[in-house]
Order: sequence, then structure tokens, then C-alpha cells
Amino acid sequence: MAASAIGPNEVIAREIRVADMLIGRIASPRPDDLSDPSFKLKDLLGRWPERR
Repeated sequence: MAASAIGPNEVIAREIRVADMLIGRIASPRPDDLSDPSFKLKDLLGRWPERR
């Protein structure tokens, strides 16, 4: 998984932080979720536990 964004700085920063957390958790979200512009990355955090 990788993260890239275009848009208002505060929105991008928040989404990139969440993407970074997902990368750290070795998440593998469904492509359908990621291609939906209304989908929030934060919703994925509950699906993958934090790695220690």
C-alpha cells in the first residue's frame, strides 16, 4: 500500500496520517473501498489491529 493525495492541506495531512497508520498495520484494503471517493480511510483502522 502507498499513499498520495491532492487537495486542501489539512485534509491531505489527516488522510496521509491515517494511510501511514494503515501501512504500519500492514493493512490490505479492498480496491473497491479505495476507489470510492466518499470512503473514509479512518473507517479501515478498526479492521486491522495495531502491530507491536
